[in-house]
Amino acid sequence: MCRKRLGFGAISRNRAKPKLRNPSVIYFIICLLGQFGSISSACTIGAFSFGATQNHKPILWKNRDISNPDQAVYFFTDGRYRYLGLVYAGDSSRVWAGINEKGFAIINSNSGNIGPGASNGLDDGEVMKYALQNYVSIEEFRHFLDSTNKTGRRTPSNFGVLDSTGEATIFEAGGYQYERFDASKESLGFMLRANYSMSGDSTHQSGLARYLRGLELAQAGYQQGILDAPYIIDKIARDLGSPGFDPYPLPFRDTLGSYPYGFLPTTASINRYRTRACVVIVGKGLNETNNFPRMWTILGEPCAGIALPLFFAAGAVPEPMNGPGLPKICDWAKLMRDYVYVGSDFGLNTFLLAPIYEKLLPLESEIFNITQANLNRWQIETPPASEILRFEDSLAQRVVEVYQQFNRNQEDTFPIDSPGIVISPNPAHASIKFILNQESEQGLIRIYNISGRMVTQISIAPGTKLFTWTPKRLSSGIYFLSTEPNRNIKTKFHYIRN
Repeated sequence: MCRKRLGFGAISRNRAKPKLRNPSVIYFIICLLGQFGSISSACTIGAFSFGATQNHKPILWKNRDISNPDQAVYFFTDGRYRYLGLVYAGDSSRVWAGINEKGFAIINSNSGNIGPGASNGLDDGEVMKYALQNYVSIEEFRHFLDSTNKTGRRTPSNFGVLDSTGEATIFEAGGYQYERFDASKESLGFMLRANYSMSGDSTHQSGLARYLRGLELAQAGYQQGILDAPYIIDKIARDLGSPGFDPYPLPFRDTLGSYPYGFLPTTASINRYRTRACVVIVGKGLNETNNFPRMWTILGEPCAGIALPLFFAAGAVPEPMNGPGLPKICDWAKLMRDYVYVGSDFGLNTFLLAPIYEKLLPLESEIFNITQANLNRWQIETPPASEILRFEDSLAQRVVEVYQQFNRNQEDTFPIDSPGIVISPNPAHASIKFILNQESEQGLIRIYNISGRMVTQISIAPGTKLFTWTPKRLSSGIYFLSTEPNRNIKTKFHYIRN
């Protein structure tokens, strides 16, 4: 069944984006929206018709949220058609996003409001693998869903598909039924889904915050005429905001809820603490003679990773993206993720993330530009598969080098915003003298450790310009100091316990 959705399916062109400036209110809204529930594979997806995108090509997007961080991309030859597939590293039994040699592509997000799955039948990863092995078109996949309505499907899912016709479609498929939604029939030509279906129970909308935030960002790109793969990756897949709340530019110079200064929660954002990969599949344009569909892929959390183009026409996948074993790029991406989360899932330290953006994103921009230049050339003269694979491998090796060269010394990257407070001596061994360059208002000085957690606070009397503090039970290490009520980080100091 096809229908034009106006409610959750699109936002009016003239609708203003809400502005919420109170971080406490924003944090409350994040928590409230998070109460709509969560499921283990809480992905976010989008399907964009050729009419919605800047270059008139259909696009599928998926942020893969899962507990297992070990991801890879394999080139498969085990079906009627060959295909590229995002997989768990070392596991070829299921595929979680992919594209085959006929330009048919598929992604999914699990859905929690269209009833239980069947006790038997294929699960979502098996459905996608089978479809890539055997199907050329959206219509063929629809017939497959018709047939499995009888036998049952184990995992209720929103399946996004595109084919060589330029159409992009989402099938909301429960255990024994499905609903079809074509992107070209939506008011803006695209659709997003989190972990619920528009055809399901409206009281259970898991991932609603991600869905609403994604619509804000996708609508902005559409209205500006810049909705394409680079925009989807950089502005949507990496996003750390929430509906009505934009923390950019980074670092975030404030506190949100109970999180430390500069930290952001990533439980309800599009880029989540469980996002292990990002895939943006670009299909064939309507006027293209030579077909080079591609699967832009980030192994790892998008905010700390670099997107690489993978072409089916290469006939293989570069070793840093597929192994053997755990792909090298995935391994480095895990280190980058641990760095910005300071070794935990407590929250993401944006003061550590900002230097990553400065170092990694210029390379990604260069990769997009080089890829487009090659595509323009390949449209005139089709290259051999070996040339395309060499191109992919050269880009992958550059990404590995950038990861290797990045300075993950947290002490060097945490900022010093101003000389408003002088600490003497520094390093300190016992008592520490604080010299304020301006007389203080009555307030607090708060001391944070390298993880952004407050370890103590010190009351300041009005007019104070100098005072001495003797730490108690403070471990040796690097600490940061902020003043209240403006909460700006002023300086850092090194304490060495006697």
